[in-house]
Amino acid sequence: MPISKPTIGENGYRGFNPHSEVLHRGWNGHNACPLPCDVIVDHDLAIKVRDGCTFYRDVYRPLTSGADEKS
Repeated sequence: MPISKPTIGENGYRGFNPHSEVLHRGWNGHNACPLPCDVIVDHDLAIKVRDGCTFYRDVYRPLTSGADEKS
């Protein structure tokens, strides 16, 4: 089955907008469990794979506070 082009406003899609934001501890958007720590989100991050295709993903990771934190 063919896949249609994403439509802004459908299924939470907001359009292509590469940027980063911090979600602070306790944030519970979308009626989820509150976050236990601060999280940085990189929206629409380009990831190039070996065959030359580029995928765009949202990447969620802990907001580190220093070099002594484990990765």
